[in-house]
Amino acid sequence: MAALPWGVRVAAEAAWRLLVLGATVWVLMRVISSVQLVVLSFTVAILITALLEPTVTRLRRRGVPRGLATALTFIAGFVVMGLVVWFVVWQVMENVDEVSGEVQAGIDDLRRWLLHSPFHVTEKQINHVAKSLREAVGANTEQITSAGLEGVTVVVEVLTGILLTMFSTLFLLYDGPKIWNWTLKLVPARAREGVAGAGPRAWATLTAYVRGTVIVALIDAIFIGVGLFFLDVPMAVPLAVFIFLFAFIPLVGAVVSGALAVVVALVTQGVFTGRWC
Repeated sequence: MAALPWGVRVAAEAAWRLLVLGATVWVLMRVISSVQLVVLSFTVAILITALLEPTVTRLRRRGVPRGLATALTFIAGFVVMGLVVWFVVWQVMENVDEVSGEVQAGIDDLRRWLLHSPFHVTEKQINHVAKSLREAVGANTEQITSAGLEGVTVVVEVLTGILLTMFSTLFLLYDGPKIWNWTLKLVPARAREGVAGAGPRAWATLTAYVRGTVIVALIDAIFIGVGLFFLDVPMAVPLAVFIFLFAFIPLVGAVVSGALAVVVALVTQGVFTGRWC
């Protein structure tokens, strides 16, 4: 080794450390992918706990026992979330016929526009495209049926994830500090003090982030929902709720929910309304 230049030795030491780090990350990602439902459920539970935990703290300051404060907060929180989901589903089911009619009218308007557009599209070409779409659907009936069966599996996984999330949230609300102290025992003794100090600060930051996201999402949902209502867009309230919920998805959530509102407005009310959205 002494015969090797200093730069080569440093590069070799850095290379094997990078290889070990890469292998560790690869193994960790494989483990997470195999239990991704559990990881996702626990992550959602942490976010919900960050939102509900201040309520537990306030109730305890008022003299409410920890178990009762946890139970009241847990039940109230999930009842509210369940009512929101039920309201969205109910509104969608109530307006699905209206939206279907609006979509059909939009397709007819598009057909008429194409016939009189400068693109010189003929009735025969439009019918050919429609026939090709019907044949494609008919030829892929087996795949569509398979997708439906996979959808049943997805529903089961979603229900399992919801139960895991509720279970994790309940224990995090009730025994969060004890769980954190137990986790610290897994950290090497030399690094335990630093991790113990960083944990509460990280939790305070996460709690502030969740609160801020709730406030911003609520403002967006209210103003966009009011705008959709005055533009006479169907399902304005469910779309506003979707905008609120999707705001918790970083980076892409607001874009996806906004695009959904624009598409509904464009299909049901035309280009002018869609542009205003």
